[in-house]
Amino acid sequence: MSIAMIVNSPRLADQRPEHARIVATLRLWALMGRMDWCQQRALVEQLGSPRAAILFQLLMEQIGAAWPDPFCVSPPCVPQLSHDEITLMAMLAAASNRARFDELLSDMLSDDARERLFRTTALLTATLQISPESQ
Repeated sequence: MSIAMIVNSPRLADQRPEHARIVATLRLWALMGRMDWCQQRALVEQLGSPRAAILFQLLMEQIGAAWPDPFCVSPPCVPQLSHDEITLMAMLAAASNRARFDELLSDMLSDDARERLFRTTALLTATLQISPESQ
């Protein structure tokens, strides 16, 4: 990745608050996992419910299994979004539009993988009451 791509990458602070919260939670979850700390308790605190924490964990496991390369998560102190964090936010925005969701991931993932990710993303956004972006 070039310096220009990093500098021109979207900033976390400029994103929709509900999407920024998911990315911040993702970064915390990844950091805690690397340190072998209990992620579930932190997820409940960040997301506000055990159900949301479980769905988030499931989504990340599904992404880990389906993604062709390791999922790139920026450290909590980095203001810019990684390319995979951008994709995650696009998935959240498309959680109520299957055609848009498939278009986003069809070059990268199989039909089965997209189906699993779509269902889990839709459940997570519904649980967190994240409204879809205007289509």
